[in-house]
Amino acid sequence: MPPAGSIADGRPASRRRRRLRLALSLSAALVALWLLISLAVAHRLTRRARPPYPEPVPSVEWGRPEPHRLRTLDGEEIGTWFVPGARDFCSVLLVHGIGADRSATLGRAKLLAEQGCSVLMISLRAHGDSTGSFNDMGYGARHDVVAGVEFLERATPGSPIVVHGLSMGAAAAAFASRTLGDRVGGYILESPYRDLETAVRNRTEEALPPVLDRIAYAGLRIVAPLVLPDLDETSTVRAAGHIPADAPVLILSGAEDPVARPEEARAILDRVRSHGRLVLFPHAGHLNFPEADPGRYRRAIGDFLRAVGPGRPRPTRDRDRGATPAREHSPDGAALAVENRRFSTSLPKSYFLYIYLFFILNNTTSEDIFVFRERKRSEDISRSRSAGEGWGEGGMSLHAMADASAAATASPGLIQPREGRADRRPSPHPSLPPSGRGRGGSARPRKKIRGMIRSNNRPLSNAPSPTPRGRPGGSSRPGDGRLTTVRAGTTIRVIEPAACAPRGGGSCPGRADREAGSMGSPMNIEDEPIPATTLPLPDRRIGRREALGTLAACLAGGRAVAGSAEAGFRIATFSADVTPPMGHPLMGGGIEPAREVVDRLSARGFVLSGDGKPVVLAAIDWCEIRNDAFDRWREALAEAAGTEPRRVLVAALHQHDAPISDLAAQRLLDAAHAPAGICEPEFHGRAVREVARAVRDGLKEARRVTHVGAGRARVEGVASNRRYLGDDGRPAFGRMSATRDPVIRDRPEGLIDPWLRTLSFWDGDRPVLALSVYATHPMSHYGRGGVSADFIGMARRRRQDEQPGVFQVYATGCGGNVTAGKYNDGSPANREVLAGRVHRAMVEAWAATERSPVERLDFRAVPLRLEPRDGPGFTVADLRKRLETDPKPFGRCLAAMGLAWRARADAGHAIDVPALDLGRAQLLLLPGESYVEYQLLAQQTRPDSFVVTLGYGEAGTGYIPTDRHFDEGDTNLIDWCWVARGSEARMARAIAAALRRR
Repeated sequence: MPPAGSIADGRPASRRRRRLRLALSLSAALVALWLLISLAVAHRLTRRARPPYPEPVPSVEWGRPEPHRLRTLDGEEIGTWFVPGARDFCSVLLVHGIGADRSATLGRAKLLAEQGCSVLMISLRAHGDSTGSFNDMGYGARHDVVAGVEFLERATPGSPIVVHGLSMGAAAAAFASRTLGDRVGGYILESPYRDLETAVRNRTEEALPPVLDRIAYAGLRIVAPLVLPDLDETSTVRAAGHIPADAPVLILSGAEDPVARPEEARAILDRVRSHGRLVLFPHAGHLNFPEADPGRYRRAIGDFLRAVGPGRPRPTRDRDRGATPAREHSPDGAALAVENRRFSTSLPKSYFLYIYLFFILNNTTSEDIFVFRERKRSEDISRSRSAGEGWGEGGMSLHAMADASAAATASPGLIQPREGRADRRPSPHPSLPPSGRGRGGSARPRKKIRGMIRSNNRPLSNAPSPTPRGRPGGSSRPGDGRLTTVRAGTTIRVIEPAACAPRGGGSCPGRADREAGSMGSPMNIEDEPIPATTLPLPDRRIGRREALGTLAACLAGGRAVAGSAEAGFRIATFSADVTPPMGHPLMGGGIEPAREVVDRLSARGFVLSGDGKPVVLAAIDWCEIRNDAFDRWREALAEAAGTEPRRVLVAALHQHDAPISDLAAQRLLDAAHAPAGICEPEFHGRAVREVARAVRDGLKEARRVTHVGAGRARVEGVASNRRYLGDDGRPAFGRMSATRDPVIRDRPEGLIDPWLRTLSFWDGDRPVLALSVYATHPMSHYGRGGVSADFIGMARRRRQDEQPGVFQVYATGCGGNVTAGKYNDGSPANREVLAGRVHRAMVEAWAATERSPVERLDFRAVPLRLEPRDGPGFTVADLRKRLETDPKPFGRCLAAMGLAWRARADAGHAIDVPALDLGRAQLLLLPGESYVEYQLLAQQTRPDSFVVTLGYGEAGTGYIPTDRHFDEGDTNLIDWCWVARGSEARMARAIAAALRRR
């Protein structure tokens, strides 16, 4: 018998170890399986639900839909139906929701067509017969909306355009507003979601049980970054802030919508402020307004379209007047009870993916399931009302509130718009409001919505920041026209006055007073009762975790400024004269050579150092710098600054009364003994050496950088697109920098980027340097031999005189297809006029500048290879023949420049696309005469950041158009474009890679 304690005692321990190993193995296997399933589900649900399927043209009595295929800026093809309408009324772009296609909008299209509108129905990418396989809840679909608006601009010139989006389509419309600017006359947003996180919560609450809730959240929290790179950008409420102040916005929301709740609509209303209006349907759910209340829906849409139609007076912009609060149709005498809940967890935006698991199990991903469930819910609630059951707090049902409020609207004089929110205090951790609906008595009680902690940092973005909304503090007295609040623990009861009693006496404002509201035109939309909602009032009790979080945020903010100084961020400025000698060719020999100096040319820039090797930017008053001359500039400045050539950004400003530098092309001309000249290599070498010396001298006086500033302002009356529609409706491209034909000048501006952006660097509260960028050809008149920096040089000098302590740098954006032709007939007096307009924008952009600590200094250069053009006239043989035999000297210059670029491209040379990332602002340089579409695409790539895009880097390419310009026969591409069709997709990929988040 074995000794005691040897075997008998060891068996239990051995069994325990085996069980532990087995448990750990099973746990590891389950975790691995769980993550794999999460990744598979995430990947599956962000792809289209079914392959592209045909969408036959419907036969309808109210119109004849015409099928069209549109190509978006990022290369997708979308299917559309277009129904022409009256020429003197609005054109409407209808955008469906998730899981649907354009046939789902036929009912609304009928309503619009009956009112005289031209209607374009589109199927968004990854839906219907459109291409695309990735579905990101409307963010990528912004390109589809832009393509639809461009189609309507061509098909219905002169008609106001309205974008009408449904649910996810409303989000896509808001995301596109940054690009569209003032090209859209108004927006209709039906059942818009606030942001992706809120949409996820609402849908999850409806679709999944609590246990799956948590499991899904944890798994997708880990795998979401692998499948959704743009989660942080998908915020409708932020995107709505980019809608111009003169574009009215109509928001439609259902009081019983569990998917896009009324409080989300109000959050969007707060962003559109003075030009927005909310119409609430008390008995409607998600997107079922035409069925719930067809009369009110028809009136709301009709009145809005008439207000947006031709002849509508455009309201004054916010910058010219104080912004008024957004108008919300709300009743007096309605007691709104809300509960301020404490939340226990914060869920990431990746949480939304698992909600589609419910739809997979039910073999559908369409929003129709929500509409069906809402109709069913409406029937249940109607039965509950008849039985005396109620929703909401305080024993008063939502329907009872709405009905009581509707009775109060019988006298229009008793309605007045809400002026603000009383007693609203910011929370240390601002969170989205919980649902105002309680659990009492409903046939289908709902779970409480968990809170979400959101960042309070407001990023510098491509859009101007809205004026802060007034928030009167403290409780107001009943009867003074404001809200009255009563605290009771963590429950806030908001009670509106039972009767209107304006301050200062007098009668109550009636409907006429309200209808002449901030939209600038009558909006005869019926005032709607608003059911119980929630205001994000914080609990006064602050727990330990909240206190520590607030303290950490304060310490982090304090360290941000100190951290930038400790990191050694410094900036050195430099400037050198680069004026050519008399007799030097201008514009590469295409115009008269230099005969006089109207004003001197300069190279101005900076060297920014900190993380890694320095980054150099040089903005040069030359027309172009091409091929090996571009390499020589980068190498010389890199040597002077102690950095690498790839970290040197060289950009010409593209004035035409200035030199083009292409050393390789000049050598070809010399070898062919051609009676022509592009540049003088000796002068070029001297100019490069002078600028390099200025860089070395500037480094001796480098200054500290702690903050970066960003501001922008609209430039009025300068830029216009070369493209316009002729009398036959076909596109033409003859609007040059100086356009003397008044008919061409009178055509619409076309696609431009109207904003001048100013990126500034600061040492504490002292500005050091301001870089201003605007996209247009910078010429008023040229070609007479007068060397000049033209109107942008005048504006820059004037700004430098006004701010002698702030070094001024100007660079030209992507203005390949943008000129001043609409506003300039070539008369010498116009140079001063255009300079004044650009100068005014510089001043306004400086006034609008917002500073933030320098977060980082990251640099990235993406290689870009563009195929050389090889059609007739552009083959090597054709170019050589032209170089040797063309009777026109400039024809030989063009051939030499084409051959120099062709040799470079055939050798596999890649163009660097450099980007400097400063955290909340990015600086991007694109090659050649890039068309303005690429600048707008860069802004869309980082829509919540401040993206400053420069054009005219490596200029050997000539024009870099989009594929559409080849299709439409852009006449500017006849001789000054040396890249092949298909460059658009390569440029888009390079921009995305250069601006990818670090």
